[in-house]
Amino acid sequence: MEISEKIAYWLDIAEYDMETAQSIHNNGRYLNAVFMCQQATEKMLKALHMQKYNNEAPFTHNLVYLLSLLNLKLIRREKGTPLSY
Repeated sequence: MEISEKIAYWLDIAEYDMETAQSIHNNGRYLNAVFMCQQATEKMLKALHMQKYNNEAPFTHNLVYLLSLLNLKLIRREKGTPLSY
């Protein structure tokens, strides 16, 4: 499988996970929804890694590690501070 096909695969599954998270959230299963968001984020980061470096993403579930490999930083905010986009 070509890298471009693997990237598409990861992104397709990430989208599916986000749709699952939305469905679970709509049914009031918030902890499970958060888990599915984590899963989707991991897959998106792995797709970005493959696109940026043109090779396989590492086998890890550590989002902070994946972010560091991409030279991205986690933005921390004070508890209760609204998110801004």
